[in-house]
Amino acid sequence: MLTLSDKQLEVLRQSMPKNFEDRMVNHLYKCFSGPCKKIGELQVRKAIQHGIERTKKYGIISQRDICKYLNIMFVFGKDFDTNPNFSWARKILSNPSSHSPSWVIKDLYDAAIQNADDGQGYDSQ
Repeated sequence: MLTLSDKQLEVLRQSMPKNFEDRMVNHLYKCFSGPCKKIGELQVRKAIQHGIERTKKYGIISQRDICKYLNIMFVFGKDFDTNPNFSWARKILSNPSSHSPSWVIKDLYDAAIQNADDGQGYDSQ
């Protein structure tokens, strides 16, 4: 059995967000290369940090769900969740329900696909 000291666990905990951010940078450059190249890596990292803060507000904590939120953010813009033009997003995110955050993201992702033609892109804000 593997046993880690408290110090080792703390180092692991501190490295996880950076590791996730690095993976998201790679993912976003792969899926949204145009906007990412236009705004540059520093701004992509700031966008990821912004998106992570936003997801906390909605109780979204799994890395998979955060990744989906970031995808939506790169299609509809940095503040799509509060933008009056995307009331469908605000309605889904603010609707108190018994659904888990993963179900909320699923509903949000489905609605985003239906409204994809209205996307304005991350770099337009």
